[in-house]
Amino acid sequence: VAGRFYPAAPAEMNAMLDDMLAGSATPERCKAIMVPHAGWQFSGKLAADVLKRTRLPRRIIAIGPKHTPHGTDWAVAPHHNWLIPGGRVASDYALAMKLAESIDGLEPDANAHSAEHGIEVELPIIARLAPETQVIGIVVGGGNLARCDKFAEQLAGVIRELDEPPLLLISSDMNHYANDDETRRLDTLALADLDRLDEDSLFNTCRQNHISMCGMIPAVIILKTLKKLGSIHQSRQVGYATSADRTGDKSKVVGYAGRIFQ
Repeated sequence: VAGRFYPAAPAEMNAMLDDMLAGSATPERCKAIMVPHAGWQFSGKLAADVLKRTRLPRRIIAIGPKHTPHGTDWAVAPHHNWLIPGGRVASDYALAMKLAESIDGLEPDANAHSAEHGIEVELPIIARLAPETQVIGIVVGGGNLARCDKFAEQLAGVIRELDEPPLLLISSDMNHYANDDETRRLDTLALADLDRLDEDSLFNTCRQNHISMCGMIPAVIILKTLKKLGSIHQSRQVGYATSADRTGDKSKVVGYAGRIFQ
């Protein structure tokens, strides 16, 4: 999605990264993060604010929603590298295949990732901050709480075997296309559950209130995974915005939230 969600020309991309990452921040050790994935002009600064506050380890497992009909519903990217303008970001092919073998219903499928933007838009930011970090990408298209729990149990089992725990990255925007006041009201409901680390309530709140938080299932999976690992204690807000903050049009907006989990 280079040229649409972020610049395709390396020089222009790097100049925009300079602006998004401006200002100092001390990276902290985190268990997981949540970053928005809209076009950089809308949410790139918030995504960069989260990432630059995070001490990025050797591996990131990024889980995002499946926005397209292509490929299988639950798919790990079978890549050795992700290409970005002027460079590349390494994956960990062996770990990706281990995840596919270990998690019921998760398949290695490049087609499911071919037109996805939710992970791609984060890659140049990660590459700038931590060029050696490997990113394993997973997209999930739907699921219920029982499937999320099974996924989390099996993901936690893989993580326990690693020499160093990966950072778990939730790629998600918040509610879509209500007016600004209603979007902020709905997002407040969902984020309250997220910040209480109550993933079941987050699932039910989004379903009952028709909150179109596109990465809700990834968030549920990752919170459940961290609980099974016994390694989550708090959620910290980094920021919140809507597309109206950029466009001035409050009639039909998308919400964006940044979170750090420790």
